[in-house]
Amino acid sequence: DLVSVLYCNMRQGSRHKLMNELASSGVFTEVCNREVNSDMRVANYTWNVDTCTASWKVPVTVTTKGDTVRNPVWMFTANIHGNEYTGISIVHQLVDLLEKSDSKWAGTVVTIPTLNPAGLHSRTRNAPWQFKLDPNRQFGDNISNSINDLVVKPFSMLLEAVKPDLFIDLHTHCTASIPHSRIPLRAKGHDKSLQLARHIGLSIIMSPESGSVFSYVGGSRDIPSLLLELGPSDTIDCYYKHIGVNVLISCIKYLQPDCSIPTLKVAMPPVVVTDSVNADSGNLFLAKYVLVSSNALSMPCHGLCEPLLCPGESFLKSAKLAVVRDLHGTVLSTVEAPCDGFVVGWRGGAVKIPGEALGEFAFREKDLSSFTEPTGQYEINPQNF
Repeated sequence: DLVSVLYCNMRQGSRHKLMNELASSGVFTEVCNREVNSDMRVANYTWNVDTCTASWKVPVTVTTKGDTVRNPVWMFTANIHGNEYTGISIVHQLVDLLEKSDSKWAGTVVTIPTLNPAGLHSRTRNAPWQFKLDPNRQFGDNISNSINDLVVKPFSMLLEAVKPDLFIDLHTHCTASIPHSRIPLRAKGHDKSLQLARHIGLSIIMSPESGSVFSYVGGSRDIPSLLLELGPSDTIDCYYKHIGVNVLISCIKYLQPDCSIPTLKVAMPPVVVTDSVNADSGNLFLAKYVLVSSNALSMPCHGLCEPLLCPGESFLKSAKLAVVRDLHGTVLSTVEAPCDGFVVGWRGGAVKIPGEALGEFAFREKDLSSFTEPTGQYEINPQNF
């Protein structure tokens, strides 16, 4: 059950009771449970969002390491707005880093890569079955609708069970915006949220919004609770993904200063090809590369496409350009460069189907004969991938 598998020896006896209640409720289903090493475990769970048209699954990943009795619980959520994708990749990357052998930390990290899987698949901000309702305004004890029943109530059960010591909700903003933290204006945990935001170091905005998940958590629990706005919507942005991963690592260090987790280097990519084989390639303005648009690269399978390179970054033949995952973060496939080139841009959308175009790339003219036109046209499909 969820007690023995998910949270062994939790700090409070009440947690054992609550997790037993979750297990017996039939709301949460175990997908897989794996032992990374003798000291670390990663468990994946889902809860169903059953609508009149389809059944969607909200993924939950719980990563535990070391003594979970004396160490903190962190909780990170993303993609409550279905077309804000970068946060999904941020929490996946964080779990990858937590699993590395040189990562030194202890406690429990709970991640929910998407709180709105229907919006993610349909590439819309709101939940398709309640299209006029913003799902991030439905968190509250006095709100009654299907979003509250299908999303908020299971989330509240999980929140009460895990009792996080810190909470972050990840968003993306408009195309041209600064990354910033939002703190709940009148919530119980306002002062603690402000201290955490100052520790992170991004610009700080006080948000009066009621009904949002971070203000709901901050209002119901006296813990640091932030909403982070990171970069543009409609695509997974590598630059802001790296910022976001480092911010979450900073949040872990906020409660556990002596931990050591590798951070990611953040730098806007130079528009220069570093090709040691062809020294005359120089920079991109020598016009030795040809733009290949929608017929450049296509999706190998149904899944979440997470770019590994920023627009403007160059690559050599066989370099990994993107990784394809399921919603819990398991790697399904990779996308490799067919020849030397650089990334011009990635197409919108995060969930893609086999054969769907991934973006625009520039390749050497001598290598263009091998490309074929992608055939996939995106369709909404709630299947689990």
